[in-house]
Amino acid sequence: MFQFIVLILIAVSCNKGNDIKPNLTLPKVSGYVQKGPFLNGTAITITELSADLVPTGKNYPSQILDNTGTFEVKNVELSSNFVELKADGFYYNEVTNSNSTTQITLFALSDLTNKASLNVNVLSTLEKGRVEYLVANGSNFSDAKTKAQSEILTIFEMGKPSMTQSELLDISQSGDDNAILLAISVILQGSLMVPDLSELLANISTDIREDGILNSQTFGTTLINNARAIRPDQIRRNLEDRYETLGLTVTIPDFEKYVSQFIAETKFTYTTILPELTTGVITDKTANTATCGGDITKEGASPVIVRGVCWSTSQNPEITNLSIRRTDNGAGGGSYLSYLTALTPNTTYYLRAYATNGAGTGYGNEVSFKTAESGVGIVRDIEGNEYHTVSIGTQIWMVENLKTTKYRNGDPIKKITVNTEWDSSTTGAFCFYNNDSTKRGSYGELYNWYAVNDSRGIAPAGWHVPSNIDWTTLTDYLGGEAVAGGKLKEAGFLYWKSPNTGATNETGFTALPGGDRNDLGDYNGIGYEAYWWSTTAQDESHAWSWNMYFAREATQSWGALSKKSGYSVRCIKD
Repeated sequence: MFQFIVLILIAVSCNKGNDIKPNLTLPKVSGYVQKGPFLNGTAITITELSADLVPTGKNYPSQILDNTGTFEVKNVELSSNFVELKADGFYYNEVTNSNSTTQITLFALSDLTNKASLNVNVLSTLEKGRVEYLVANGSNFSDAKTKAQSEILTIFEMGKPSMTQSELLDISQSGDDNAILLAISVILQGSLMVPDLSELLANISTDIREDGILNSQTFGTTLINNARAIRPDQIRRNLEDRYETLGLTVTIPDFEKYVSQFIAETKFTYTTILPELTTGVITDKTANTATCGGDITKEGASPVIVRGVCWSTSQNPEITNLSIRRTDNGAGGGSYLSYLTALTPNTTYYLRAYATNGAGTGYGNEVSFKTAESGVGIVRDIEGNEYHTVSIGTQIWMVENLKTTKYRNGDPIKKITVNTEWDSSTTGAFCFYNNDSTKRGSYGELYNWYAVNDSRGIAPAGWHVPSNIDWTTLTDYLGGEAVAGGKLKEAGFLYWKSPNTGATNETGFTALPGGDRNDLGDYNGIGYEAYWWSTTAQDESHAWSWNMYFAREATQSWGALSKKSGYSVRCIKD
């Protein structure tokens, strides 16, 4: 009898305050999985837990069915109100503005009492091991969750007296608590690849499991290096564009202040081992283009996340100066080539190779060069956007695609993002490729033919959108359509996919593969091809355009393309 009483007392002490509410029936359990939002196909599993947070063997599998990270599990019948939610899949990386190439696993522990919605994120994942340890050592679940969350916020210098439970936070909604989640998410991500992020999450979870303190200076240094390497303004734009593409109206919270707070207040040591590299030799100089590159001999404290060259008419150009032009040659060490475009003729430039890792940006030696003479210059549109120009035969062309969002008289051109509206429009409209405004700088905007043909004009004063006669004059001067494309396309593979057949850009025209938007609103072909409008109509519904393709030296004219399509625009001087 005494032994029986002792067993009862032990059982009660092990389940201190963790009241099981049996026979919990929920029509559905739903929520979001977020790093950035997880992608379609992510596997979701709800596992029932005992009061000691041990799996009971009852599981409810499901999966995410769209790219917003939304999941739904129907008809959940539980004998316990405690659950673990596991998400295993690919996600949108808000730092790099790309989808992850490998999967990551995130977790959340929750008490479903009076709750049918819960989210999974990096904060809920970091809490998991600590909560399990605290419950195993006598704490009740609620207290363990509060304590673990508070300890993690302290690590990131974001402590709050009252904080929403991690599984109720949402990076796409306003509020300080949501801002803290997003700040922690981007600091953890930094410049890390998915396997490295998974390892960091696991290492921090293990480190804090028993005492709630991040004892490893190595892991702390990774966090501060990450925080100093990211660009919060770009992350905000990435997320806003991503959710807009998904058709969602969101309010990205003010996470930037918490990233800055962590950088300013953390005691972890920032390492300043920058990449080491040299700048290459300038080659292939024309009035508007040149080729250079770099060679990274040491990547430094962490892997190189972006590399390229930067240049200016002033000495010692740095990429921190937003007015300085630069190329982006991706990540990694070793040698690379960069192709400079839209240079001003007869101008001296100073150039340095650069490489950025988690500690910052290193630069190669400075080189200088002077572009050839051309006799042409710069033109500005109604909004003040600048375009370099190049003389080819008897014509003067813009070197960049048109970027204006206004007609010449100042009236706005309608921006259309929704496919059905694009398909039904018979008046002037524009868009960014894939509704991604970051594409605008390199590729300009895509316009339907109605904008091109609008009597208010989209070209700057003294310029016009070319007709078929203008295009034919250009290609005839270059030896015909069969070879003109190669002479007009930018050389190399920075923008064009391999093999970029015949590309020399000997004209300085610098054609880039901006893709297109068809009359149904679908985007196609960026990196592979581009179309430019002609003002020449074929019939009531179709007009002429000119095409260049990554695997073809020729340029081709097309007359049977819908006026509703979205193509690039190059202007020619009157």
